[in-house]
Amino acid sequence: MGVAPTVVWAQEADRYGPVKGDQEVTLSGTGTSDTEFENNRMGISGSYGMYFRDRLKFSLRQQLNVVDLPGDNAWSGSTRVAADYHFDLGRWWPYVGAQFGFIYGDGVQETMIAGPDAGVKYYVHEDTFAFFETEYQVLFESADEAEALIDDGAWVHTVGVGFNF
Repeated sequence: MGVAPTVVWAQEADRYGPVKGDQEVTLSGTGTSDTEFENNRMGISGSYGMYFRDRLKFSLRQQLNVVDLPGDNAWSGSTRVAADYHFDLGRWWPYVGAQFGFIYGDGVQETMIAGPDAGVKYYVHEDTFAFFETEYQVLFESADEAEALIDDGAWVHTVGVGFNF
């Protein structure tokens, strides 16, 4: 009497995150109001990117803000390009990079911005993630001015969701 052969099916491990050629979109929003809802600030930001290597993404980021004050309204925005290198840790994808762009709108000095960024993505599904990102933005009009103003930058934090496709 012989032993029946056993078939073992190898399961492919879950793969989280993008590969070379994948694209990505993100979306996030912010808002604050006083207790009477007379002073309100709302913002939305999004990005579109493409992975030119498995872990290297170039992206275009857009942020729009609206301030609603009694008797006055204002808006501002920023448009930036960024390059980020990602570290594949399964569901967790931390990243570091740099961004450069422009800030414009009512009540802001229209100028260039640049600086480093860092963040982390957590993949809740193979192509869907929640993320936290922070950028240090230095505002400047010339390269000489950027070096002098590096200590006067601003931190911009973003929490949102994203999708790879």
